[in-house]
Amino acid sequence: MERNAETGSSRAQDAEVVWTADDVARFLGVDLKGVYNAARRGEIPHRRIGRRVVFLRSALLDWLRSNSAPAARKGKP
Repeated sequence: MERNAETGSSRAQDAEVVWTADDVARFLGVDLKGVYNAARRGEIPHRRIGRRVVFLRSALLDWLRSNSAPAARKGKP
């Protein structure tokens, strides 16, 4: 397997993981229509390739980290 001279990582590690809307819906536990609606409204990071909508896993995880609210504590407002 080829290695990247700068980072020492393999090509397989350098490849970006791309998810479909169905993958995202399963991962987030929402319905497919909700994923497409969120993408259309610009609420979730995505890319369009022609008519196809795809999601970069790393961008989605970054988005989740930056947009998540702290968990509410039981018994506290």
